[in-house]
Amino acid sequence: MNDQQFPKDDLGGSVPELFIRDIEFLNSHINHDKWMWFKNFDIIDSQRVEDDFTYYVTGDFWTGVLTGGSGSIAVSDAVNGHIVLTTHTDATDAAEIYQTNETWRLYNNHPLYFEARVKVTVGLTDLFYVGMGNANGEYAVGFADGVYFKSDGDGNLDFAVENNTVVTSTDTGIDLENLTWLRLAFHWDGSGTIRWFVFDDDQVCLATGSVTSGFAQDEEFGLAAGIKTPGSATALYVDYIKCVAKRYVA
Repeated sequence: MNDQQFPKDDLGGSVPELFIRDIEFLNSHINHDKWMWFKNFDIIDSQRVEDDFTYYVTGDFWTGVLTGGSGSIAVSDAVNGHIVLTTHTDATDAAEIYQTNETWRLYNNHPLYFEARVKVTVGLTDLFYVGMGNANGEYAVGFADGVYFKSDGDGNLDFAVENNTVVTSTDTGIDLENLTWLRLAFHWDGSGTIRWFVFDDDQVCLATGSVTSGFAQDEEFGLAAGIKTPGSATALYVDYIKCVAKRYVA
């Protein structure tokens, strides 16, 4: 296995990540221990979702909601497939997608990994979020609990956890730029720590950190993303969203 892969499984917490970016089989000896580790990716052992947005049907896996004016939610003709959430110009306008059912939870001893590739039209002023929460959109209804990346329109990318409407935000130190892709990820280790990551498109980790409190473990979440107008029409582009968690067996 390439030691330079990221996230690595020695970055904090007692349970290794259930994620691997690429497996170099020709350079690896698949012994019993490695095979058991790879086995965690099988559907028998994990719940997983990967949406590359080659199509979008509201009310299926995703529900789309437009708040305020005449925004839009649509998959573009771009290579790879991007879902584009576009707002109108009124003060309350927002465009969001959220998972129709809440199927994720931060269980002890059940690691979870989330990642999305996103960009915004105007990095300095856009208000957006991407991650998971337990309500029908952060702007339309408002999360009570969640784990997500966001920007409040100040140009800074924050990582936030929310518990009973109390939000704890951490500035990632990353300044958003216009139409610049970022890969945003977080990993729940199943043992009290959520570690967040910001990658660029060269797979370089631009920033990372961790939180050990302020998040809810007693609520189910759905995946979600959205953008709210800063006073002019704007858009959030999502190339893909993926999430995997160790399967919970009651």
